[in-house]
Amino acid sequence: MKRKQRIILSIFLCLITGAFYAQKKNKQKVVKSITGIVKDINNNPLTGVYIYLDSVRTKVRTNKKGFYKLKIKPNTKVISAYSPNHGILSLSYSGEKKVSFAFSDDAKPLHRSELSEMGFGDPLRVGGTKVSFEGVRGLNGFNDIYQLLEGVFAGVSVTGTSINIRGATTSTTNFGNPTEPLLLVDNVPFLDISNIIPSEVKSIEVIKGPDAAYYGARGVYGVVKINLKN
Repeated sequence: MKRKQRIILSIFLCLITGAFYAQKKNKQKVVKSITGIVKDINNNPLTGVYIYLDSVRTKVRTNKKGFYKLKIKPNTKVISAYSPNHGILSLSYSGEKKVSFAFSDDAKPLHRSELSEMGFGDPLRVGGTKVSFEGVRGLNGFNDIYQLLEGVFAGVSVTGTSINIRGATTSTTNFGNPTEPLLLVDNVPFLDISNIIPSEVKSIEVIKGPDAAYYGARGVYGVVKINLKN
């Protein structure tokens, strides 16, 4: 009798566990719709503005009223609006239902080739590990440098101020070294980058694998190179 009860209990627990993970998996797949308006410095709507999610171009463009609507995954970090005549604006995404953009008076034309060099690409293109932020407005939408890193580089995760570069090393032993990547600011090693303001950043390069061997044992967990604007 006790054995039968144990079997029934085991089946019950398996069903509950399976339902829990199924629910969790479904939540991760949830896609929501967001809307927004893109305008110029004079508050005029901009037509034909491309919308990018995490530096990847979507099929969505603004209509004649500057309005756009698209579906977005909950793990999206950055939304950008690109206009060849006005440049690009990027904003951190935190689950808002409406994200609008307004270009400033110093907005400048930006060719798509330049956009590609800055790390923005088409859905089938794989971007490089270096991203230039020159000409990019709206970086103050990121709360800090860590949110900028995690939002722009898909392989970078941040917990507090702890940075992890996915695939930086396959070693399970740290040989006495910290598991943090080597942080270089204008080629000078830094232990703490918390004071760096996102709008001060000129470019960021994430290096991992064999390319990081140049930096010796300290680069075994990858390298984050940050160049600041003058």
